[in-house]
Amino acid sequence: MIGKKSIVSLLSVATLASCTTPGNSVMETPKAPEVTNIPVQTEPVATITNAPATPADGVQTKEISYASPAWSETMKISITTKDGVITTVNTTPLATNEISLKLQNAFAANVSANVVGKAVKGLKVDTVSGASLTTNAFNEYLASLN
Repeated sequence: MIGKKSIVSLLSVATLASCTTPGNSVMETPKAPEVTNIPVQTEPVATITNAPATPADGVQTKEISYASPAWSETMKISITTKDGVITTVNTTPLATNEISLKLQNAFAANVSANVVGKAVKGLKVDTVSGASLTTNAFNEYLASLN
């Protein structure tokens, strides 16, 4: 029976044998060419600032659509911002399915308490009044404002 050490030794020899060339017992690793006198730029090429992008001040209105278990639903959202902070939010439920309309109305009645006075940039709202699909669509709209 051949032991593990014997198999490892045979594999090592086979690996080394594959590295040989005619007239040479082992291939030599080529040396990298020597590089000298490389100019180094000391002036900055560009200045990068990490100023946060904020949406334009004013009113932004959009109808958003999203998939519900019934079918695609739509809701109109209007957000007013000043200095990147939400000052007002108005939603108009446009759902045609009775359950979706009920959830959109609950969302519309409670969303302001979750967003007014907060910066739009990076804002993500947790589910409002059990309307998770409506809230997800609202969050996608907020992200599009950034």
